[in-house]
Amino acid sequence: MNIVAFILLIFGAFFILSSIIGLIRMPDIYTKSHAATLADSLGIPLCLIGLAFLQPNMLNIVKIIAILILFFILSPTNSHAIILAAWKSGLQPYKRK
Repeated sequence: MNIVAFILLIFGAFFILSSIIGLIRMPDIYTKSHAATLADSLGIPLCLIGLAFLQPNMLNIVKIIAILILFFILSPTNSHAIILAAWKSGLQPYKRK
């Protein structure tokens, strides 16, 4: 179980790190949101599942599952609201010259 948890945590950390690099390198809010949702959809759930494998009692596992369910519901909603607010405020996508 510890090996599986370790592998999941490493993969989750990799996706979160690649998301951070994407946030630094991307030019505008639209492409930065794509990089940020990479961490949302892959990195954080893998880390939480890895942590669930390390938990000794069932109550902590149930709490982590509840966090995952809320995360999968609220994360796309948050990303959509941020991008919609940027679009309605007139923020134009970056155009390469």
